[in-house]
Order: sequence, then structure tokens, then C-alpha cells
Amino acid sequence: MLIGLLFIVVYKMTDGLARKLEPFGITLGQDQIDLAYVIEEVGELGIPLMFAVAIYLTYRLPRLAAAAPSTAP
Repeated sequence: MLIGLLFIVVYKMTDGLARKLEPFGITLGQDQIDLAYVIEEVGELGIPLMFAVAIYLTYRLPRLAAAAPSTAP
């Protein structure tokens, strides 16, 4: 879950990267702007998937561990 929250912050920071760097005198080419846009959009689409996997594993792993045979002597 924490990784999903971290990715939200990272991808929101890349949103409008050229605009955010402009006051510091850093200009990006159109190819770099397009790449940052694609990375941000793909990442934002992946965030709900990460949360879904985390929720699934939270409820599924305890059941799998309980059903597994014990190897203790």
C-alpha cells in the first residue's frame, strides 16, 4: 500500500514537469515533455492496479498460509 502512495506522489510531481522546471531556468524539449507525459499517464493507470493487488494479497495470503500443511516436527 505504501508503494502505491509513494507512486501517487512521484507521478503527480511529473505532471506538468516542464511548467514546474521553467522558473529554475530549465527548459525541456518536446520529446522530453512527451516522455514525461507518457510516464505520468501510465503510472497513474497503474496505481489502482497496485492497490487492487495489495488488497487482494491482504485477504488472500492469510488463507493460503492457514491452508498450507505445517512442516514443523
